[in-house]
Amino acid sequence: MRACVMLDAADNVAVTLRQLAKGTLVEVQVPVSGDVPASTHPVLRIKLRDDLPFGHKFSLTDIKKGEPVIKYGCAIGCATEDIPEGAHVHTHNLESVRGRGR
Repeated sequence: MRACVMLDAADNVAVTLRQLAKGTLVEVQVPVSGDVPASTHPVLRIKLRDDLPFGHKFSLTDIKKGEPVIKYGCAIGCATEDIPEGAHVHTHNLESVRGRGR
């Protein structure tokens, strides 16, 4: 079973599909356009910096303070601090922009 999911190539976070421990090396399959076999999709290898509960996000790249957090191809908020690759992304470092007219 996959450990996480990334649904859009523009995403800078992935979502866990089960609880994952700090230090785990996860493989994230990058979605591609068109009729391309999943086995040929690029794969990111990310070492987790934090314990992550099921359904939570982690960063796929370094995200700078003020930059948008992209999940499923949509901006869901802005980073309130620098977020290093592999770190937990949640209310402690993310300000939601949903419902604020942005």
